[in-house]
Amino acid sequence: MKKLILLALTSLSLTAMANTDITHFVQIRFTALDTDNNGSLSLTELRGTNRGWMTKAGFDEAKQIKKTEDKMTQLDTNQDKQVSIEEFSVLHNK
Repeated sequence: MKKLILLALTSLSLTAMANTDITHFVQIRFTALDTDNNGSLSLTELRGTNRGWMTKAGFDEAKQIKKTEDKMTQLDTNQDKQVSIEEFSVLHNK
């Protein structure tokens, strides 16, 4: 019984540590993308995050813009044309 309890506590501790790391990762990633340091991501900042891989994947400019606009619509749940860290974290916590 003691081993089972110890195993359960260890599992809970590891889960809590993993969740903390994800939150920390999201904060670091968001801060790096927020180039104007206003606490939210604009369409331009979001576009900057995708441009490199989209170009390498062969997407033309129009398709890149469309995909970025679609991502903004998906993330911007309150429709204020900005992605908050809370909205951004939903993407990374899936």
